[in-house]
Amino acid sequence: MLKAYFELQIRRIFRAPNYVSAFGFFHGIRLLLQVEKILLHMSTELRQFLVPEYDHPIFLRDTMSDHSIFWQCIVTKQYDIDSFPQSREIGKAYSHILANGKTPAIIDAGGNVGLAAVWFAQAFPESTIISVEPNQGNFEILKANTNEFGGRVRPILGGVSNEHTKMRIINEGAGS
Repeated sequence: MLKAYFELQIRRIFRAPNYVSAFGFFHGIRLLLQVEKILLHMSTELRQFLVPEYDHPIFLRDTMSDHSIFWQCIVTKQYDIDSFPQSREIGKAYSHILANGKTPAIIDAGGNVGLAAVWFAQAFPESTIISVEPNQGNFEILKANTNEFGGRVRPILGGVSNEHTKMRIINEGAGS
């Protein structure tokens, strides 16, 4: 337990600049202390986090998986394409679709708990996001995290394949 405590403190020290950069000093430190903690492999307890720039709470279980997705999608903004050369072309295509009176669609295949869909809904407010997730536990949290977007985010319980088939998750023991 002492080893886990020290590992947590080291993780917090190294991640603090990212939290502060993403959310400002006060909210960054608050979220760092709330999110970066000793976590379980599996948990069903749902907690909500208030995150600046997001109009509704973000729901996570106290698991490494959920908190890792929060780090990737919300803190470090892994889907932010502004620094990539393709971002200009994507922006043009997005604007072109809108100018033609259509709605851009984003497919989130493997939606997990919905944090990528939440990020996409914030970044592309005129789009529809289709988020596909095969795990029932993750799917329920995906729905909670995307509910505030109404029909703009469409959660689908299932998987993605090149053919119509039945699938099953073969690593269920690994947690959601």
